[in-house]
Amino acid sequence: RNHEKKATKADGTEIEYADKQGFWKIATLEEIRDKDYNLTPASYVGILPLEEKEIDFNTKMDQLVSKLSETLDESEKIDCKLFEVLNQIGWPIERRNR
Repeated sequence: RNHEKKATKADGTEIEYADKQGFWKIATLEEIRDKDYNLTPASYVGILPLEEKEIDFNTKMDQLVSKLSETLDESEKIDCKLFEVLNQIGWPIERRNR
């Protein structure tokens, strides 16, 4: 954005830019040249390290299966509403068993 890595907000306060890994990077023209003008964000910002959570496999699978079950239930409700609306406007769809 600029070489001083500073900017002025609308209210007149000055702010400084700083790199934030995984989100943004202040790249110099020299860095961009060194990367053969590749502007792919991953080439500059990197990724955030993953936080390791101590959850055992069975607990994690229970959580995932529960979430999947909720998602499938919601999907079924949406499908029913869609079939209802299409039937009302004269475009019936034959339901298939899943």
